[in-house]
Amino acid sequence: MENKYLDSGALFANDRKQNLKAPEWKGDIEISPELLKALATELKAGNPAKISLAGWNKVSKNGNTFISIKASTPYVSQQTQTKQPDKGFWE
Repeated sequence: MENKYLDSGALFANDRKQNLKAPEWKGDIEISPELLKALATELKAGNPAKISLAGWNKVSKNGNTFISIKASTPYVSQQTQTKQPDKGFWE
């Protein structure tokens, strides 16, 4: 069954904050198998697994403010993908 909310989640105000170091917002994100595979590929190649996040301020039906978030692999421009490594001065 396809889930249209994969790679997305929400952050809600932490109404159980007990001290000054507690987070202001808390929430979850559901990661798709495709994004997880892309992250695993980076890790296997010895690279850090980086996730890009985007967020939108929203208000729920009951009036609570939250941040809707979306995760994706980092954007890589076509120019960056095809760029050849720099050669030394004498090469």
